[in-house]
Amino acid sequence: MSATQRASEPPAHLAFPFRKVDTLARHRLIQEEKMLHTRKIIEKIWDAQGYGNLAVWADGTTAVIAPGENPVRSGNPPLAIFKPIPLVARFPMLDFATHDIDLLQHVEETIREAGGEIERD
Repeated sequence: MSATQRASEPPAHLAFPFRKVDTLARHRLIQEEKMLHTRKIIEKIWDAQGYGNLAVWADGTTAVIAPGENPVRSGNPPLAIFKPIPLVARFPMLDFATHDIDLLQHVEETIREAGGEIERD
């Protein structure tokens, strides 16, 4: 090989072989991303104002639904359905809602009572 060809190749210490451990680590990270986060749910509740209620499933997915609707996703009903107007309409800005201790606790208690896992981020 010439010096030009060697210069275009990445150094050996930068080439990582594929390992099964890498796949498992990536899979675990993907699962952790699906955990429910209190402030993210409050942001979605805020965005749902005027459009309907917010349904939240255990895997972290949410959907704005019509009042009175009971959706099922992948055979599972939502953990909770939040009504945005009573929860967040009193706050003039989203930041006030995401930092209100009572609202944070209400969302967390609702999810936990339904059997879900949630963490405050």
